[in-house]
Amino acid sequence: TEEKTKLYINRIKEINTILQTYEIGEMIIENCTLDESSTVFSRINSEGTDISKMAMLQALTYKNKESVLVSEEIAEITRNLSEYGFGGIKSDDILNCCYTYIGHNFYENKVLEFLKKADMAKVFTPLKKDINKAVEVLRKGGIILYPTDTVWGIGCDATNPDAVRRVYEVKHRDDSKAMICLVDNPDRIQRYVRNIPEVAWDIFDLSDNPTTVILDGAVNLAHNLISSDGSIAMRVTHEEFSKHLCYRFQKPLVSTSANISGMPTAQNYGDISPELLESVDYVCWSRRQEHKPHKPSSIIKLAPDGGVTIIRR
Repeated sequence: TEEKTKLYINRIKEINTILQTYEIGEMIIENCTLDESSTVFSRINSEGTDISKMAMLQALTYKNKESVLVSEEIAEITRNLSEYGFGGIKSDDILNCCYTYIGHNFYENKVLEFLKKADMAKVFTPLKKDINKAVEVLRKGGIILYPTDTVWGIGCDATNPDAVRRVYEVKHRDDSKAMICLVDNPDRIQRYVRNIPEVAWDIFDLSDNPTTVILDGAVNLAHNLISSDGSIAMRVTHEEFSKHLCYRFQKPLVSTSANISGMPTAQNYGDISPELLESVDYVCWSRRQEHKPHKPSSIIKLAPDGGVTIIRR
């Protein structure tokens, strides 16, 4: 209600006044959490008044009743993170990150500059728009060029045989040569492989570098993506963009190197040929400015009994 809102704002004003007029105008607290910071404040306060972490930040950033409250900024950040599969991140985690970034606590109206919507937009909005557009194209059966956990890749819906056929065509590649599928989580693989050997879970969980695993018994995928022996190559990506893309798409993505068959692999966006750029339906914007070496993943083939064959180190 309006009355409760006014009461809340008045309390924030009071705390703000205390902080701004307190005899210690600035206090440096290093290597501590917000909980510890709040405890320190409460102990040095002559009145012995406790102050919560959020109340502290509300007071630090409050200027007038038109001011955006830090809690609202934090809530927006958590909503954005949740959309990309990070629903487990809580407000306290973000607050602690802010203080870690700042390095020390100033009891002044400066904290909000680290949480401005304009700044967050620079991080979240382009990524969100890029992923949304890519997902839109993929759901319509289109093909995309996108950055992965290894080199740049050509991608499409791994369950759509027409889209898979187009990928073979733009690469000028024989469709007897199998392609890799990318997923965001090992659990998703269970829907597309009948019997997964126990050792596969260890490989997915423990591999430090991108590792593709060839598994027998592929199901629920495009028929022209599955190898003649019934196997499929799967990889769990931990790279930010491709992981978010796979999460939003909720299905495996084809991930084959972004080059015409027989030509050099495109390690970065700048290495992709004009012919290929013009052949796809959407080229992702993320990581286009990157210029550093990348290499294809390791490849391991697993037999149903767990036997391991190394195809590429």
